[in-house]
Amino acid sequence: MVLITVDGLRPDAIAAAPARNIQQLMKQSASSLNARTTGTPETLPSHTSMVTGLPPDRHGVTYNTDRGDRLDTPSIFTRVQEAGGKTALLFGKAKMIMLAGPRGADTAQGPGPGESDWDAGADRRLAARFAEEFPKRRFMLSMIHLRDPDYIGHKQDWMSAPYLAAVRESDAAVGIILKAIAGSGLAKKTAVLLTADHGGETDRHWSESELSLVIPWLCRAPGVKPASITGTPRTVDVAPTVLAWLGLPPLDNIEGQAVQACLPRKTKK
Repeated sequence: MVLITVDGLRPDAIAAAPARNIQQLMKQSASSLNARTTGTPETLPSHTSMVTGLPPDRHGVTYNTDRGDRLDTPSIFTRVQEAGGKTALLFGKAKMIMLAGPRGADTAQGPGPGESDWDAGADRRLAARFAEEFPKRRFMLSMIHLRDPDYIGHKQDWMSAPYLAAVRESDAAVGIILKAIAGSGLAKKTAVLLTADHGGETDRHWSESELSLVIPWLCRAPGVKPASITGTPRTVDVAPTVLAWLGLPPLDNIEGQAVQACLPRKTKK
């Protein structure tokens, strides 16, 4: 399973940019351009909801700054590790390292503490690291966080020309990731889920804004029919969907539910 998160990607930016690789992925996916993030549309709370299946008021990560914490809540990383699978976490912002939990990931790359090594989180660099490692390491779970749209959105506004250029930069990284999967010999066994932590408008994202809360959700997987998803996938649905596709036990007492359109027919319950 490859989980790609594009920080600050508004659904309407996919066509406006245009993001050609993401558009092609959408044609191959069960997809929605009307999915919803958490009521706290910030990077760290939202990503924590993705990996735990819990909203921020339950997983406790309501802050959005690098505090050097390690997530101690059960997550998709801990489930894969318990099953003996290898994990990768490639991230554009230093604070994201916490997501892999106390054991960390088998492969991790991103900026250092305080985002002092910002270049280490460049979208194409992370994609290239994935392309190098994936065919050899055969990760059960890879999570790749692409940061550029959010970074430029805060500096020069969402949907501005620089923002759309940043979306194209992330899209190029997605292209590298998809090409690596196709050339690995593992494409028939690998699911790809692409989503975002939040959208945005003007130079920010906040809970009162629909443009901040609506996100894309694309899931390409063997045995999954490309079609529009009925209903509204949510950020908390990422974890149960990932684990269901991998055939691993669900996390206990979560609020998310597996999105059935993203599961092969034979595994639907």
